[in-house]
Amino acid sequence: KEVIARRVQEEHLDTVIYYWAPDPFTSALLCEMPDGSMDNCWTRMTLPQATRRCHEQNDRTPAGGVACDFFAQDLRILSWPGLAQHAPQAVRLLSEVELDDSDVASMMLSMKVQGLTAREAACTWIQDNEATVLTWLPEPPPCTADFFVVHIGTCTDDLSRPVTTTWPLPSGCAGGVPLPPAELVPCERVPSFSTLAFALHLWHALCAAVLLAVAA
Repeated sequence: KEVIARRVQEEHLDTVIYYWAPDPFTSALLCEMPDGSMDNCWTRMTLPQATRRCHEQNDRTPAGGVACDFFAQDLRILSWPGLAQHAPQAVRLLSEVELDDSDVASMMLSMKVQGLTAREAACTWIQDNEATVLTWLPEPPPCTADFFVVHIGTCTDDLSRPVTTTWPLPSGCAGGVPLPPAELVPCERVPSFSTLAFALHLWHALCAAVLLAVAA
C-alpha cells in the first residue's frame, strides 16, 4: 500500500484511498511543499454526515447502499474497577486528557519517520505541548514547612555533610513558605526539620514513656 501510494504521488495521479485516520500509514503520506518543507498532501474527502438510518441501508454488497460518512470511533480508556478508590488522582488525570486527530497523527508520524517507540513519541509530544498538558493537572498544593523532602548527604573528610530540600512533586507548589537553603552541617548533627530527627524524637519519647510505666 505504501509503494502504491508513493508511486501515484510521484506520477501526480488523482487517487482515492479508503483507510483509517489517523493511522501511521496516512500520517506519513508526505509531499514536498513549494517552500521545501514536507507536509501531508492528501485531503480527507467530506461525505454526508453519518446517520443510523443511512447505515441501515448497507446491503453488504460491493455496490453498497451506504451514501454517507462513517461514524467516528471514540477511544475508550479501560481501567481496573478499584482504581478510583486507590488512585483517585490518576483517574482524574485520565478524565482530563484530551487528544484530537491531529495530536495522534503527529505522534504516529514521529514513530513512522523518526523511528520512535510509542513511549518516545508520547514523551516528545508532552514536551512540545507542555501548556496543554498542564491544563490536565490539578493546581499545585500550597507550600508548607511540612511538605518538603530533606536530603542528608554522607559525611565528608572535613566531618560535615550537605543538607538540601526539595518539593516532592515535579510541579512543586504554589505560594506559602520557601524551601530552606542548602547548608553544611557537622556529621553528628541532624537537622531538626528532617524525618530522621522526627524519628529520633519519637523514639526518645517512646523510651521515656516505657521507663515511666516501669517506674510506676
